[in-house]
Amino acid sequence: MSAGSRSFRLAREPEWRRLEDLLTLAEKKSVRALGDDDLMALPVLYRGALSSLSVARETSLDLELVTYLEGLCARAYFFVYGVRTSPWRRLNAFFQHDWPAAVRSLWRETIVSALLFAAGILAGFLLVANDPSWFSAFIGEDMSRAATSRPRPSISEARSMMATRTTCSACSRPSSSPTIRRWRSAASPSASLSAFQPACSSS
Repeated sequence: MSAGSRSFRLAREPEWRRLEDLLTLAEKKSVRALGDDDLMALPVLYRGALSSLSVARETSLDLELVTYLEGLCARAYFFVYGVRTSPWRRLNAFFQHDWPAAVRSLWRETIVSALLFAAGILAGFLLVANDPSWFSAFIGEDMSRAATSRPRPSISEARSMMATRTTCSACSRPSSSPTIRRWRSAASPSASLSAFQPACSSS
């Protein structure tokens, strides 16, 4: 650092430090955390930092000082001239203006994407309708087995079926004392409620 740059910095650094402290306090809390004197001093300190940045650029001072002043002035600009809104207003403006405007600007791409999505659904439906084996190819073997397997009936369900008056499917005669088929062994986990289907007593 040259002697001119050092003297320039020592003469103005207290104002830069104060401006930086005010900005840090306002960023961590809010502008309301600043006192009246601080609010009145903020624009003055900002203009002083701009003046220092202009001099530093014109006199070709060290790059580190110029970079520091540029960042300081950029931070102060948003607090002095930036429009501040609440998060709810920003969210409301996004859904009312920004998002619809973005969709309108990309309406062609949106339509193409929707058509491709619908075409994929239709193609999958037609493939599964013609060949059910495609179902497991789309969702995976594990999910396919979980979706197609039948739960084993509980004891209460079995007793309810045994006590229900049924009709024989072969002779269409009522059977009040149905003969229950033997429950499948534990080696057949796919057994369903059809195992309790009554058989005609006349058979």
